[in-house]
Parts: sequence; structure tokens; C-alpha cells
Amino acid sequence: MTGFDSIHGADQKAAPYWSKIYVAFVELSGSTDRTEKAIRNQWGKMQAQFNLFIGVHATIVAVERSGWVPDDYINASLDLAKGSQNESCDTEGGDDPDQHDRPLGTKSAKRAKLVQCADDDRRARSIEVKEALVKSQVHRNKLIEEQNLVALITMTAPPGDEVAAKILDLKKRQALRMLEEDSFET
Repeated sequence: MTGFDSIHGADQKAAPYWSKIYVAFVELSGSTDRTEKAIRNQWGKMQAQFNLFIGVHATIVAVERSGWVPDDYINASLDLAKGSQNESCDTEGGDDPDQHDRPLGTKSAKRAKLVQCADDDRRARSIEVKEALVKSQVHRNKLIEEQNLVALITMTAPPGDEVAAKILDLKKRQALRMLEEDSFET
């Protein structure tokens, strides 16, 4: 954890590192309601999620998709990372119920419902994309199987080898039967 501070690197001790983070937190937020230990504990919870998201995002970005913009890659990464056990910090601000001291007001509840609807739409879009990928992969596999069967039908046995000719003839009949069955199914 202490290696993320580029000024001193990994050689610094934990106590000065976390005190610098606490000072930065107070300066940026203007709030002193959290202790240094609370910030360290919260960071420990979030770090696992950050690492998971970074790994998932790197995997998704490695495969270029036509027409996708950076936001699409981030949304897909969030969708896949949300399936993990601990999703306390899946988006900015998190959905931690401990963050709210009192119940949500009417406006906040409506906003939360809109955000939930947007998340549901994003998940539905992700499922559609995954189903389309599976469907195209199944179609591709079926085409390869048909190509292999056609190649088998066009093969000829070596001259003079009757055993190979009989086996090849049997395989050709099986291939023709399979092709005919597939043509009736589609």
C-alpha cells in the first residue's frame, strides 16, 4: 500500500504515509469527522474492488470492439466487476447504507430509483451483448462443423486400400445424414 506514493516510494513507513493521506483528506473534504484509522480501514475495503475492476477493465480493453467508446468499456467493466462478493465501492460514492445517517428524502429516493433504472438498463444491454456473442460463436462452430463434413465427403481413399475405402464410405454416409438432418432443422 505504501508503494503508491510516488514521492517516497515503498521505503516509507506506514504511519507517516497514512498521516499524509489523512491530512490530504481533511484538506480536500474540509471534514474532520473521520479518524486516520477509519480512512485506512475504508481504503482496505476499497482496494480489493479497485484491483478487481482494474483487472476486468484491462481484460475488456484488450479486445477491441467496433463502435465502442471508452464509456462502453467502463460500463462493461463495471457490469462484470459487480458480480463479485464485495461490491461496496463499485461506483463513485458507493452504495454503502452506512453512509446515510437518516432515511432518504423524496427527491433523493426518486434520484436513487432513476439510477437503479439506469443500472438495470446497463445490465440488460450487457446481457444482450453477451447473448449475441454466444449466438455468433455457436453459429461459427456450426459452420466449421459443416465445412469439416463437406471436406470429409470430398475425400478419396488411397487406391488399392479396400479397408480405408469402406471406412471412408461409411463416414461419408454418416456425414451426409448429419447434413440432411441439419438442413431440415433450420
